[in-house]
Amino acid sequence: MLTVNTSPIAQAVIAGKLLTHGLDLYSANEREIALYRDNLRRLLAGLDRHFPSDGGSGVTWNVPRGGFFIVLTLPFPADDSLLEISARDYGVLWTPMSYFGSDPQTACQLRLSFSLVDGVQIDEGLERLSALLSANGRTDREDGELFRVGVASEIAHRAHRRATSSREERKQAPESSAAPEGSLPGWWEA
Repeated sequence: MLTVNTSPIAQAVIAGKLLTHGLDLYSANEREIALYRDNLRRLLAGLDRHFPSDGGSGVTWNVPRGGFFIVLTLPFPADDSLLEISARDYGVLWTPMSYFGSDPQTACQLRLSFSLVDGVQIDEGLERLSALLSANGRTDREDGELFRVGVASEIAHRAHRRATSSREERKQAPESSAAPEGSLPGWWEA
């Protein structure tokens, strides 16, 4: 028999948690609520430090009242090519908002999760994200408009290097699926 219902074991765990807390959903989740609030506060404070509103970065974000994500709006596309560089070279994983809608504004937005990381990981992840965004945007005009640079040239450079490297060099290169040294779990990790 096929069912789309929650498993009986999961239902029993939730029921037990609710019974332990007098059937009060809020008190049953106080620890998690405090963790998410602290992570949200830390992420917002870190975004303010790395991308101050008067700093000319062009990066803005929403301030949610709850949930697990923050949406950043960039002055250039947050697309698959930027995500690839982010994951591979900076150890930062995020989700392009264009995956969730067709509004043209989503092309320049990314979603950061703050639910499965701790404060140290948030701080390190923001350092890496800031480096990524700084390396892939530059002020190029008097009006301060930021342009996406580096991504296309980096992809072209790597493609050229792969195409011109000898088969022997490729054979000698170790293949590894391990995460890069110093990578972090959650959305920070590639």
